[in-house]
Amino acid sequence: MPTTSRIKVLAEEARLFFHELHQRLLQKSRQERVSTVQSLDLERPASEARAISHEKNSYLRSRLRETPYWKRGHLLLGELSLQEDDVATAYACAKAVGILSAEGASSEADTLLGRCYLKRGAFVEATAFLEKGALARPNDSALQEDVAACYIGRGEFKKAAQILSVIPQQRLSVPGHAALLYSKKKSEPES
Repeated sequence: MPTTSRIKVLAEEARLFFHELHQRLLQKSRQERVSTVQSLDLERPASEARAISHEKNSYLRSRLRETPYWKRGHLLLGELSLQEDDVATAYACAKAVGILSAEGASSEADTLLGRCYLKRGAFVEATAFLEKGALARPNDSALQEDVAACYIGRGEFKKAAQILSVIPQQRLSVPGHAALLYSKKKSEPES
């Protein structure tokens, strides 16, 4: 089992790696602004984003092989995998985070599991996990929007509208605004 100091060193290495990666992305972004004026190549930014995502994924997987008890690493890999539509990896990472948590339960693991179920369309299971996560983080508007999405998927539009109405308008995402309008419209009685 790796020592706490070894885990801290690896966590610092990961932080530095992601910082360097972020700096390279910013530098490329600046360079692209200049080159975009000269030629509009719309495929390049998407392929570069995929390459960076793949690089992060590979790095996290290699670090987790060395330190399988790194809870934050599992969480980061799970979130990244979910963004890439790799629900199976995200689910496994969420389970690992839950196991590695001191109490056996973790709001991060619940949130990640809920988002996995939401991505699969299992709205009942997603609701249960996301609501647990939302209790731990009541000010997380993205999490509240995910809970509302579960209720929309379940056909409970009035409940979704209630959840979305509580979030301040400036913190609602564009899809959140659309979901609020949709759920309000669907919850109105038909005339």
